[in-house]
Amino acid sequence: MFSKIVVLFLLILLAYHHQSFASIGKTREIMAKGYPFATIPLIKEDFVNGSANSGEYSRLIDQVVSLTGIKVFEVLDEKLISQTQAPSLKYLLAKKYLKDDRVAESIQLAKSIDSSHSFYPFAQHLLATAYSKQGQHAQAMNAFEDCIRFSKKSLNSIKDEIGQKQLEINQDYCTTGLARNTYAQRNFKAADLAYLDLPKNSPVWPDILLEEAWASFYQKNFNRTLGKLVTYKAPVFESRLMTEADVLSALTYLEMCLYDDAKKIADRYYAQMMNPVRSLRALLLEKGKKYDYYFKLMASYEESKGDDNDFMRRLLGGIYREPAYQEIRARLFDANLEYRRAKGNGNSRDAQVLRSLSADSLSTLKKILGSYVRSRMVKKYADFYQGFVDMSYIKLEILSRKKEKLYNLNASNEQGKRGDIKYLDRNDKQYFWDFKGEFWADELGDYVFALANEC
Repeated sequence: MFSKIVVLFLLILLAYHHQSFASIGKTREIMAKGYPFATIPLIKEDFVNGSANSGEYSRLIDQVVSLTGIKVFEVLDEKLISQTQAPSLKYLLAKKYLKDDRVAESIQLAKSIDSSHSFYPFAQHLLATAYSKQGQHAQAMNAFEDCIRFSKKSLNSIKDEIGQKQLEINQDYCTTGLARNTYAQRNFKAADLAYLDLPKNSPVWPDILLEEAWASFYQKNFNRTLGKLVTYKAPVFESRLMTEADVLSALTYLEMCLYDDAKKIADRYYAQMMNPVRSLRALLLEKGKKYDYYFKLMASYEESKGDDNDFMRRLLGGIYREPAYQEIRARLFDANLEYRRAKGNGNSRDAQVLRSLSADSLSTLKKILGSYVRSRMVKKYADFYQGFVDMSYIKLEILSRKKEKLYNLNASNEQGKRGDIKYLDRNDKQYFWDFKGEFWADELGDYVFALANEC
């Protein structure tokens, strides 16, 4: 009886190894033909049946990810992903853990990725972010510095344009990470200097202006705060709907006791945003999670670069310029090219299977792009809604302070002088410019107001 059980066990083991070998063999065959996206449905299937956990298969997965990107695997359940030892998917799982506030598990996985692997710079960014979230600022600084160093180093060995762009953006995120980590320790002056290390041609830079403005605000350098925020009115930032920038502008004027200026911003926000935000809410409720709709919506935007709805044009334009969107878009473009090649292979059984696999991955990427667009629109709606809440509080505070000032018999009736150079303040990396000539072209992000605090 025992011998029969042993024989049965060996037969099952052989069958498993045969299945695993057959799976990796088919995937390798398709990869060799130059169809990496067509391998993704096979890999997902192998995850489900448990035949994708060998060391050899893990190395193959890394090869596939290097050509397809990691987004297509994000739809997999984390229990399935955890089967593999592929560093690229370990990084993906660490991202999922961090998003779910499982910070310790995220750190453990990120630390397990070897420095020789192509995903190491990204893992260091993730690790630094996790450390910062835990308040371990010294460890975060070290990881951010490693991220910058290895991102630069890896650029020399990466040939494809998408990979190079990802590393450049990763390096920029880690540069800003150093500033953010310094900011989190409330060392605002040092954070000011660190933020200036980010080049203005980086796609990350426009959002960093807001963080710089907050750093100046907490130093009570209100004129520099307003100078940073007015940059968003430049034509190049037309698609940036920065609700928080409007709120911070109003709050800054409030702190300077320039109540009329603060009220104008709050009133303008209500007048300009109320109806468009209501329409956005209605759209999100009507379409729900119909990702195909959002994919087509963005495709229509890209084709025409907008419509008569200025609000929607700016909203979609902002999403379009996000690095994450551009990455998905680039992968979708590659997947579409692969599918077109697969369509030209005739009607043999193998050609039909290849075409079906490529179509499956293409469809998945379209859903991922549609999902991303929807998630960003939902996030923007939440920002707009919070903007109304914040502006309401600011307007109430304006009324309260005006009333207090009115009944304060000792209050001075003198008005502060507006626009005097003596109110300027700068650090070692900042210079004084008179802004003669092309303002937006020459001094983008370096403008500073010169208003007196009237409190």
